[in-house]
Amino acid sequence: MLHGSRSCLIEFTNRTGHVLRVQSHTHDHGGFAEPPSAEVPAETVDIFGSQSKGGSFATGTNGSVTYRLGDSNTTVRIGWNHPFVGDVECNARVDGDNRLAFHLTCIAGSGDTAHMKYDLRPVDTRGHAVFGAILEKWASMGYSNGLLKFPVMSEAAVADGVGRFQNFEGGMVYWHPQIGAFAVWGLIGERWIQIGKEKFGYPVTDETVTPDGVGRFNHFRAFTPGGPVDASIYWTRETGAHEVFGGIRHKWAEMGFEKSHLGYPVSHEVDHEGGRLQRFQGGALFWNGREVLVR
Repeated sequence: MLHGSRSCLIEFTNRTGHVLRVQSHTHDHGGFAEPPSAEVPAETVDIFGSQSKGGSFATGTNGSVTYRLGDSNTTVRIGWNHPFVGDVECNARVDGDNRLAFHLTCIAGSGDTAHMKYDLRPVDTRGHAVFGAILEKWASMGYSNGLLKFPVMSEAAVADGVGRFQNFEGGMVYWHPQIGAFAVWGLIGERWIQIGKEKFGYPVTDETVTPDGVGRFNHFRAFTPGGPVDASIYWTRETGAHEVFGGIRHKWAEMGFEKSHLGYPVSHEVDHEGGRLQRFQGGALFWNGREVLVR
C-alpha cells in the first residue's frame, strides 16, 4: 500500500520481444512499497510502487531501476523524482550496442501519488510495427543495427493463408507455425523470389556458411498433400545461387552435399532426355523417374 505523501506508482511496459532483468535499483529518498519484478517478460507490464521514507511528506521519493535486455549488453534505466518542493520528474535512458534500436519514453504524473508511465519498444522510423516471432528473429540479428536493418512494410499474411512475413531493408523474414521464423537475404533471397518464395518452401534456416567455408545456403520446406518436402539453395561467388530439390537433392545429400566430389551446383535442375539433370562442379546428377544416377 502506497503512502499518499510524495509516492509514485510506476508502470513499465516492455514491448521489445525479450525479457528484461533487474540489474540494480537505487533510492536517494524513500523506498519501494512494492518492489519491481525481478524479470519483466516480453510484451508485459510491470507495476510497482515507490514511497517517501516512513511516509514522511518532507522527504519525497527519488529512485531508479536498471534492467538488462536479454543476454545483450544493452541496459535500460528508468528514474523518477517526486520531491517535497518542485516539479515531479521522470527520466529514461537506453545504453549499450543496441541503444539506437529502441525508443524509451516516460510520462510523469502529478498529485500526492504520481503515476509514472514508461514504454520501451523497438525503433521504427517508417511506422511499421514489428512483433511476435518476427520481432524475435529481428532482435536476434541485431535489430536495425544488424543485417536486416529497418522494416519496409508491416507484417502481412503469406498468400497461402498459413504463414506470415515481413520485408526489411536487408532481407525478408518468413514465419510458419510448424517451423518458426527465419531470414532470407542477398543472392539466395533473389533466387528464392524468382522460383516462388514460399511455394518453393519456407525457410527452415537462416542463411548459413557451409562447412567448407566457401559457400552459403538456406534450407527450405514446402508443405504438400503428400507431406513436407525439403529443398535448398546454395551459393558461392564462383557458381552463383542454385536451388537443389527432390530426388537429386536427396542423392547429393547422401553423398555429403558440397563435400562430395560433385562440389556445388553450377546450374538449376532442367529437363533432359529421359528425365531431369542438374550439373555440379564435379559432374552431374540425372533422375530417370526411378533413381538418380551420377554422371
